[in-house]
Amino acid sequence: MAKVVESYQVGWKHDGKYGIIVLFFEGGESHQINYLSYEDYSAMVDMLRNEKSVWYDENRALLATYKEPVGEEET
Repeated sequence: MAKVVESYQVGWKHDGKYGIIVLFFEGGESHQINYLSYEDYSAMVDMLRNEKSVWYDENRALLATYKEPVGEEET
């Protein structure tokens, strides 16, 4: 089941060269994503920083945005 991401925390393990992201949800729940490649880490951090209504589905390991109109400009 997908949950709205309310906040997040990120880190980069420089000696291991991998990213860590912790997602926080309503009710105090959280989910940690470990061992992200630089490319995956960068893409996910960009989405978390720049998109609104970001969702995470733990069963599908999917970070996604809510549908947006085509051509909507970010503010």
